[in-house]
Amino acid sequence: ELLREEVLQMQTVNFKKYADIIVNLQMKNDFYWLIKHFDDQTLDHIRSKFDRERLIPSMTVFGVSMGALIGLPPSLVEIYGSDIKKVYRANGVPVYLGLVLTNLSAFLHLLLMSVILFFAAPLVFAAALPGHPGVYFGGLAVFTAASLSVASIVGLAVKDQGKTSMISILIFLPSILLSGIMFPAGMLPGALEMAGKLFPASWGYLLMAEDTLRFEYLWPLLLIFGLADCVCAVLAAGKRE
Repeated sequence: ELLREEVLQMQTVNFKKYADIIVNLQMKNDFYWLIKHFDDQTLDHIRSKFDRERLIPSMTVFGVSMGALIGLPPSLVEIYGSDIKKVYRANGVPVYLGLVLTNLSAFLHLLLMSVILFFAAPLVFAAALPGHPGVYFGGLAVFTAASLSVASIVGLAVKDQGKTSMISILIFLPSILLSGIMFPAGMLPGALEMAGKLFPASWGYLLMAEDTLRFEYLWPLLLIFGLADCVCAVLAAGKRE
């Protein structure tokens, strides 16, 4: 009973520790039905706690990733793959302005969507609000900027509208499936878990799910943002020709 109370009072979900506790009980206790009762009740409590606390970050990561990776690239292809670029040149407008304005517009729209999710999820899904909204929205801003930077590479590098959509989906799907928002990333094979770390969604989810702005989750997003911006600068420079 004391062990069960300890597990129920855990503030963070540690599935490995929970699994070790159950295995030890099963090995040392002959009363399997007691173990099964402990297992079912505790797992239901942990799953409920995990779902309520992680629902808002999960929904936000999904929405931002979809809006950035699937929504932004076609807009950039339309600008730089059509006569709009010639209009920019004829009027002396910097070619990179289309990239900047499109990203700014997408950033504000995704931020608005995230704010709506933040306030609607507790009412509709009984989700738990993040403990520190300032930290949450700070992490959200960094994650959104990094996602848009990656999406901009696709929009600038690919010239065909059809190929753009296909490549965007090919990046979006593993980004979501390996991010940990659908199931704990620790359940994945090591290679797939590492592959998931290449996408902003994994780090954005970890960052927004915490009550503090942890640098170990922040710096990968800043690195992705910086590298993607450098690539975008090179691609945008090529659009001047």
